[in-house]
Amino acid sequence: MDGWVGSGMDSGARVRWLRALAEVGLGARPDSGMEWVAHRVCELLRVPIAVVSFALADRQVFPGLCGPPAPWSSRREAPLRHSLCERVVAAGEPVVVEDRAIDEFGGAAYAGMPLTAEDGTVLGALCVIDTEPRAWTPAELAVLRDMARMCVTELRLRLARHDAEVERARSDDLQSRLSQALLRAQLLLTASQALSDVASVTGLRDQIADLVIGDLKATRVALVITQDLGERTRLEDQRETGPEARHDVPRGQWDEFDVAASSLVARAVRDRRLVHIADLRIDLDGAVEPDDQAAYLARGAAAVMCVPVLDSSGVLGVLELTWDEPHEHDPMEHAVVATIAGYVGAALQRARFLQHRISVARDLQEAMLTDLPDLPGLRLAARYLPADADEQVGGDWYDAFPLTGQDGVVAVVVGDVMGHDIEAAAHMGQLRAMLRQACWQERNTPAGAVTALDHAVTGLEEGASGTAVVAYLVPAEDGGRELVWTNAGHPPPILVDPDGSTRILRQHDHLIGFTDSFRGTRRDARTTLVPGATLLLYTDGLVERQSGTMDEEIANLAASAAAAKTTDPGHLIDVVLRRTADRYRFDDVVLLAVHIPAHPEP
Repeated sequence: MDGWVGSGMDSGARVRWLRALAEVGLGARPDSGMEWVAHRVCELLRVPIAVVSFALADRQVFPGLCGPPAPWSSRREAPLRHSLCERVVAAGEPVVVEDRAIDEFGGAAYAGMPLTAEDGTVLGALCVIDTEPRAWTPAELAVLRDMARMCVTELRLRLARHDAEVERARSDDLQSRLSQALLRAQLLLTASQALSDVASVTGLRDQIADLVIGDLKATRVALVITQDLGERTRLEDQRETGPEARHDVPRGQWDEFDVAASSLVARAVRDRRLVHIADLRIDLDGAVEPDDQAAYLARGAAAVMCVPVLDSSGVLGVLELTWDEPHEHDPMEHAVVATIAGYVGAALQRARFLQHRISVARDLQEAMLTDLPDLPGLRLAARYLPADADEQVGGDWYDAFPLTGQDGVVAVVVGDVMGHDIEAAAHMGQLRAMLRQACWQERNTPAGAVTALDHAVTGLEEGASGTAVVAYLVPAEDGGRELVWTNAGHPPPILVDPDGSTRILRQHDHLIGFTDSFRGTRRDARTTLVPGATLLLYTDGLVERQSGTMDEEIANLAASAAAAKTTDPGHLIDVVLRRTADRYRFDDVVLLAVHIPAHPEP
């Protein structure tokens, strides 16, 4: 009987089809469809045993049985060798035996029809067995052949459905992968665009949080920045996500740690490679130090990824991502995060460079804001507040100085050079010095000094423009002062009289540096500062709002100044600033307050 096994038994096609049979449930257990076929054949041909059999590599299985003796009725599988089912599969054609002890079922007569897949591969047989010798009639064999065809139709339908499901699953998986690839490509494009505009480390951290938490679904992200001489510092900048709207967790302090430490962040710095722990809650067998693991778990982290931020000079920092649920390894995600870390490295270098330039500019700007002079008969106070946006370096300034040889006349100035960059700060220094010189010239009124400044700025290579209020405080016989001023496009001064009433001094002329556009003559205005009065000068950063008009804000500022009810110019400034403390400052702010004491001070 060994000779009945043909080459088709081990063909690759049969292996694939038999694997599909197992996946659709046709194996060594009852199948309702195949059971019906077996019982129907028994009824039609009046035979004691009918079997739907499939030949596997090492055995045959019976998903459809009718009438077999024990133990086959429950076991539903048998050795393949020496079986007539094996002979049908090997021959690929019907096998009919009329009088012979034929198989494990104890039959004497046998007829079997092949069951084929769509490509003709023989997978098994529909067999009928009689325990007595039997001459099978052509009609009986025709019935068996028809039932085999019915069985084949059912088999092929199941396999076709299985193929369709496999293809649909493959298509869904491909679509999912394509969607993920598209989302990751969009994330990288967004990261490239967003990080290319970052100008500060604070802005960089915010952009990283938006990118990583929003798209990679991390719960928290921290940027660890390396420092000189091997010292490392961590900024705890944690942002949480969840079913509710995202909120900022207050930033902690900078914590130093050693690069030689055993932490995952230190390991990413040392090894210059990504470190990913998918589940911190299990026994990691030394992959994470117990103290480090406990620290992450205490923060609610269940998974962590540490990605080095590199450039040509070495490690600039580490991105530390944590999730509050286990987060499996994904090579594509690793590649995306590593690419983002590369963008972060370039942005960090740029931010450090810009921050250095801004720091130098701010130092220069603040150095040019000299201490106010101690002048008899006057009390002065000033404040300079930088914009909340780190990259904003303004050209705001104040100044106060006596005019030499003019019998106690004091000049006070508040100005604002256009622009918010280092060039604006440099121009501010130039305009301040030139304006002082113009004021010191003999017979120059405030309007004359600003006119002289207009002519001077035309000689600057890059040009400069801005606004300013220039005022002279001329001593009066009653102890007060005559105020002579000119306004070059600046917000109007506010005068607070001793009774608490306020006046907004709205006289103004054109901006500094636009002599070609405005041909008119600058004018001086005059008013009296009685003893007990206070003059408040300021720059537009104090009254600029995204909503509301500047006139409304100036009126509110005047009301705040009146409500302060103070003769201390420093306290007046503090009161005014408190009313705007909750606002985001888009621009620098300068305030200068001058008080005329009601009684001469000793």
